[in-house]
Parts: sequence; C-alpha cells; structure tokens
Amino acid sequence: MREETKSNTLHSVDKIKTFTDQLEELCQLSSMTQGEYKECEKVFKQLKQHTNSVEENVYYSS
Repeated sequence: MREETKSNTLHSVDKIKTFTDQLEELCQLSSMTQGEYKECEKVFKQLKQHTNSVEENVYYSS
C-alpha cells in the first residue's frame, strides 16, 4: 500500500472512530430506553471492531 493511501486511510479511520464515539455519547444522553440503548451498544461494538480491523490491516500492510 502506498504511503499516501495509508495516511488517507488512517485519517479516515480516525474520523470514523471520533464520529462513533460522539454518536455513542449522544445515545447515552438521549431519552432512549435501556433496551434501545443495549441494541445500539451492540452496533457500536461491531463498528469499533471492524474499524480497528481496518486500522490493523493498514499498519501491517506492506
């Protein structure tokens, strides 16, 4: 992977992580029920796992 592509991808991953954290915080502060929030929590967990996976792939690519 080219260095410029790596840099752009890592920048995008960083933005996704930031937006995910902001959205999770908004959901915590909203008037969601506990059940609704638990469903969202599952999605946040999966999103974070996939984002971390992309980040790791970029770091370990040659």
